[in-house]
Amino acid sequence: MHIYQDIPRIYTGIAEMLACFIYCMILPQKSSLVRRLWHLAVGILIQCSFLYVTRSVPLYLWIGCMLIAFVMMYLFLDWNCRLDRISLIYITIRAIILAEFAASAEWECYIQVRNVIGEGRASSVLLMLFMYALIFGGVYLLERHYMGRKRKMVYSWSDVFAASLIGIATFAVSNLGFLLKRPPFGMAQVDIFNTRTLVDLGGMAILYAFEFRIGELQAEKDLANLSLVLQSQYENYRNYQETIELINIKYHDLKHHTMLLRQETDPERREAHLEELERELTQFRPEQQTGNYVLDTILSGKSMKMKNSQIQFTCMADGKLLDFMHVTDICTIFGNALDNAIEHVAQIEDPEKRLISMSVGQRRGFLYIEISNYCEGTVEMEDGLPVTTKKDRELHGYGVRSLVYAVHKYGGEVSFEEKNHFFEVRMIIPLEQAS
Repeated sequence: MHIYQDIPRIYTGIAEMLACFIYCMILPQKSSLVRRLWHLAVGILIQCSFLYVTRSVPLYLWIGCMLIAFVMMYLFLDWNCRLDRISLIYITIRAIILAEFAASAEWECYIQVRNVIGEGRASSVLLMLFMYALIFGGVYLLERHYMGRKRKMVYSWSDVFAASLIGIATFAVSNLGFLLKRPPFGMAQVDIFNTRTLVDLGGMAILYAFEFRIGELQAEKDLANLSLVLQSQYENYRNYQETIELINIKYHDLKHHTMLLRQETDPERREAHLEELERELTQFRPEQQTGNYVLDTILSGKSMKMKNSQIQFTCMADGKLLDFMHVTDICTIFGNALDNAIEHVAQIEDPEKRLISMSVGQRRGFLYIEISNYCEGTVEMEDGLPVTTKKDRELHGYGVRSLVYAVHKYGGEVSFEEKNHFFEVRMIIPLEQAS
């Protein structure tokens, strides 16, 4: 009888479901804690029953049974976590290696201390509960600290492929001593558990290092995309600035033309021409005078888009309160917020509902910015941020993140809320800290 059969398969099933449950407590969830605990009980029952029934299968079927156990772990994660398919496969790989390590470490500990605590079933179960609480509790704190302070990870199939190679290699090497009739490399049977535990621990360490590297690469990619967003908003501002300067020049030139036209001898022709020129002047007259030239330029540029889309825009802004901000930050905050509002409102069929409002003021020592737009339907939120409606989510959504980053740069906070068919973006920045 192979020594690996000394590890109760029930203990392995419990470890596999607990490993999944750890990630279900950290990742985006589909259900409440009570429901997740109920799912855990059901999952442990099914997993343990399957592993117990297949405990004596031949070697050529054992690998298939492990694949079925992997699939059931995947389904448990899918049952409780709000993740895409690629992320589910990746997390399942990490969970099964964690479960292998926990089961091996617990049984090795039992072998070492069984002479002290006795070989009864009660002592074995109590030691299992203690070791699993220690191992999974520590992993939960570590994962929560890491996943809680970073943004949502986006995995690719190449990440899954690399993690799969690491997982398969770890699983194969750690179980090599249990699959052979004789221990390899001249090892004694007592050394098999030590080797298995160390290999599983090494596999976990490699997967953690791989995870950190994915995070670093993704952070670099996000930084590059955010820089592109910032540069794009600044370039838009420069284009608006040049356009507004040309309009202002044309505005003053037309005023001189009106003076000449007033010398027209034919009263009817003169008045008709004057009315036409005045309409053009009204159309291109700078409408926003907030006291901040950068904000005025942005609003003048956006107003052209809103007029073309028949959007009603109201603005009450004290632009002088923005004097402490860098030009690029003003472009990022107001450019992105207004672009998102215009993009959503322009899709509304009823022109009467194409409404956008903006206010900039001071409240109790804070700079208060609010931009709201009429909203049809429900805005999907994730981690307090609106989810982009574009198909390629990985390449979009950086505008909102750059807005949040710019506000946080001055010690401020941003909130997004949908209320009474209006989507509202509120920003507060302490003026004392900003100054």
